[in-house]
This record gives sequence, structure tokens and C-alpha cells, in this order.
Amino acid sequence: MLAKALLKSRPIELFALALLLAVGLLCIYSPTHLPRWGANHAPQIMLTYFGLGIVFFMMNKPRFTFTSFACCAMLCLFLKQSTHGQQLRYAVPTDQPELKIAHFNANNFDVDLDNMLELFRDMDLDLLSIQGLDPMLEMVLQEELSKEYPHQYSVPSLSYYGMAVLSKHAFTAKQFNYGEMPNIFGELHVQGFGKAYFVSTHTVPALTSTDYMRNQEHLEIVSHQCNALDAPLIALGDYHLVPWSPEIRTFRTNTALNDSRIGFAPSFIDGKVNFLDVPQDHIFYSDHFKCTSFSILSTSESPHMGIVGTFEFLQEGESLTDASLYHQ
Repeated sequence: MLAKALLKSRPIELFALALLLAVGLLCIYSPTHLPRWGANHAPQIMLTYFGLGIVFFMMNKPRFTFTSFACCAMLCLFLKQSTHGQQLRYAVPTDQPELKIAHFNANNFDVDLDNMLELFRDMDLDLLSIQGLDPMLEMVLQEELSKEYPHQYSVPSLSYYGMAVLSKHAFTAKQFNYGEMPNIFGELHVQGFGKAYFVSTHTVPALTSTDYMRNQEHLEIVSHQCNALDAPLIALGDYHLVPWSPEIRTFRTNTALNDSRIGFAPSFIDGKVNFLDVPQDHIFYSDHFKCTSFSILSTSESPHMGIVGTFEFLQEGESLTDASLYHQ
């Protein structure tokens, strides 16, 4: 009743309508000097607008109903175009050579070390990216996983930014830095196909406008490495940026890479959705691949352990726009 009484005031009504519209626009146009909490949670805000639209419709408030549904539609279109574009589902697997690739941040693990190693063994990956690697974990990985992943390249660190790449395929790798933060760039030799390249990147957690600018500069350096190639490429890591952020959109535009995550994919804990989770780790791939699966790995102890995707090499003459790739 109080809400209805307040909304009868014309100035309050205009202010509330302007506020609804402003929140939606700030999710799309995110100034670097303002906090990004709202923009980072754009899918949740979109659904909130939908719920508000229903509530205002039941309250017989047509202006608020229209504004809420319009903001919901605006965010829906923005998220669709900013993430997967025209791709609505994963490609159908075939008998083409494929790569199963996973990315984990060891700092996200709340399970014991034995369980983590068992997980890595059971997944039977072609390429495993691990970040948050300290010297002790490096030694354990080399001793315990040398049979499953005989090819390893590590950049351990006592800080947050150590990393490693493990593979069942032979590869050569080099390190390049942005400040104190290492990146691993490698050439993977895949039997039955040839060469594929990867770059593993770990940016700073983005909390301030300075962090966002540093991450943008970091991704520009990674873009130069990616653009030097015209070959199959996978870019992965903890970017600490959501797929619809200006920095990720610019990175994908500059590199022409595709996002393996379709739509909003929150974590699942014991079968329940962690609704406030936002995707900040990514696996991007070039047009030489098609993505046939992507999933987030979670447990009750670790709400977001990592991500894993499967990528098939496209046959000669195929492209990601071929409708036949997605037929069931």
C-alpha cells in the first residue's frame, strides 16, 4: 500500500522510472571509474526486471510495466550479442580429431590434494591449464601426474600468479610477461592433425578502475601474440572479467576468437544453481575449431572449481556458420 501511495506522486514516479532505466543503461555502458557490480551481474538484473514487470503489471502500473520489460529486453539483446552472437547451441560431435581442454585455478580448490589429483587423472584431458601454482604444487604435479600428462611447463610463484600447462601431447612453450604476471604461449603437436597453439593468461582481480585498465592493457599484449598467428588457437585463463565486459568484447573483436560459453552459465552446487556466481574464467577458440561441449565443474566444497570444453577441428571447407554443424 505504501508503494502504491508513493508511486501516485508524479515526481517520485518520474524519479523511479528514470532510476529503472539508468540501472539498465549502466549495465550496458559501464564507465571505468564506476563500480562494476551491477554490470557484472547483468543476467541477474535482467531477470529482476522481468520479475518487476510482472509485479507492476499486477499493480496496474503500465508505465513501470513497460519500462521494466523494455529494460529486460534491452539487457537480453545486449547479453546475447556480447557473448555468443548467433550461436545458440554446441556443435554435434563427429569423428574429427578433438581436444579436451580444462582450466583450473588452484586457489579455488577446497578439496584435498589427493582428490584434486584423482580428478585430473579421471578427466583424461588433452591440455590442462592450472593457475595459482606455488612451488610445492608444481613438485606434486610433476611427481604424481607425469604418467597421464608427460609434457609440462611450469611458472611457479609464491604470489597469486603462478601457472602451469600439462598435456598428453608434446608441446613447446615460452613465457611472456605483463609486469609481474606471466603468460604461457605454446605450440601443441596433435597426432592426426598437426599444430595448434594456446595461450594461458591470468589477470589481476578487477576491483577498481585501475585494475580494469591494467587488465585491458594486459589483454592488448595477449592480443598481439594471438594476432601473430593464422592457425588453430585456444586462449584460456582467469581473466577476472565477465564475457559481456568492454575489455572482453574488445579482446574478442581484436583476436576474432569465439567464446566456448553459451549464455549465462552459473555454477551448480549439489544440483542447485549458485545464482550470484558470474563467469570470469574463459576458454576462447579460433574459427579452426568447433566447440562440442562446455561445462563448469563444481562441488559442495568448491562452488567453482574450473571449466572444461571439447573442441573438434573443422574439416576443410567447413565454417562455424554452417547450419549442418548444429543439427541433432
